Amino acid sequence: MGCAVDISVVVCTWNNCERLRSTLEAFAKCPAADGFTWELVVVANNCSDRTAEVAYGFTRQLPWIYVEEPIQGLSHARNRGLVTARGELIVFADDDIEPCADWLALYWAAYRENRPGTHLFGGPIVSRYEGDPPPPEVASHAPASVVGYDLDQPRGTTQEYFLSANWACPSEALRQVGGFNTRLGISGDAAVTISGEETDLQRRLRDAGLTPFYIPDACVHHWVPREKCALAHIAARSEGNGYYRGYLRATAHAPWFRSRIETPVRLLGKMTLAGTSYLGSVLMRGDRVTRYLRWRTAVGLFRGYRAAMRRTPRGGCVR
Repeated sequence: MGCAVDISVVVCTWNNCERLRSTLEAFAKCPAADGFTWELVVVANNCSDRTAEVAYGFTRQLPWIYVEEPIQGLSHARNRGLVTARGELIVFADDDIEPCADWLALYWAAYRENRPGTHLFGGPIVSRYEGDPPPPEVASHAPASVVGYDLDQPRGTTQEYFLSANWACPSEALRQVGGFNTRLGISGDAAVTISGEETDLQRRLRDAGLTPFYIPDACVHHWVPREKCALAHIAARSEGNGYYRGYLRATAHAPWFRSRIETPVRLLGKMTLAGTSYLGSVLMRGDRVTRYLRWRTAVGLFRGYRAAMRRTPRGGCVR
């Protein structure tokens, strides 16, 4: 069965209606598409604010489809978007971005030039701060979702991973590898800000034979609120990244003793040493920020590994 449109842009949102309004306004101001057809799939993830009202206000301005995903979690919402999208090429964006004028045209051209089905694509992200950017000692540890993303390389293939706010992939490839892992990804109900769902999916796409292709002109501007520049947010992201790395360790095949005893003991020891180092920096006035974030990452490693192994039978691996 053929695709109904050439490009589907998938935007997931959770109780962020005013920023969503700005994002939809930015899409509405882009020049009319020439040479391809497209749709905008807005996925409301268990929203309790005015998201639906905001989206329906753009009925005459955008070729959009509005769908609701009641299960809390970004990966659940993105998978709902994949099920709904009718495009040959899926482009992922966040609900707080502003794309450059020829954003979709650049993606479509790269897709058509590179034997459709053989590549995934991504572009740079420029941060726009609500207030001041994070101080240097914090910014040096901040994720790209805060400080921006630029590979600083010409148009072409790369070995890097792309960010959730600005990447694309053929729809058929996404469905063949199974979409997003719902054990990963930000959830408003999660005790820790779990990340890694995008990297996990792109890793599986690479394993399936797709090559990353960077498009430096396909730029989006990303809104960064004040609270995301604070150490508390960056620490939560550090722990989430550690959680994902711990999850990856649990996916590897290993003898029972190593997977159930040796590795958890090592991770627990690493977490304890990192915590002791941080406590020492507090008492001795050392580099508190770096040591604190190392400790939070180690906490995430241990928690991610333990959580994954709890769902794994003896001698098995997490799927």
